[in-house]
Amino acid sequence: QTHKLTPSQKNQLNKATTAVQKINFYSQNELWLDALTATAQLKNSNPQDQNWTTILRDKFKLDPTITSKPIVDCCNSPNP
Repeated sequence: QTHKLTPSQKNQLNKATTAVQKINFYSQNELWLDALTATAQLKNSNPQDQNWTTILRDKFKLDPTITSKPIVDCCNSPNP
């Protein structure tokens, strides 16, 4: 299911310049797939930055121990 953004939401998203700001926008607007995708991209772009662990805990209510697990690309898995 796609979600059409209102002009106001588009404006808010355009003003979000950092990954964390975009994640906050997505989660505030209940765009969970976009929020989770942006969180994974944040981790992949800077694995040393621990912001993403806080986001997983606070925004998604996930157990922080999940952060020690690798992110696997569902469509390009090395194992058939």
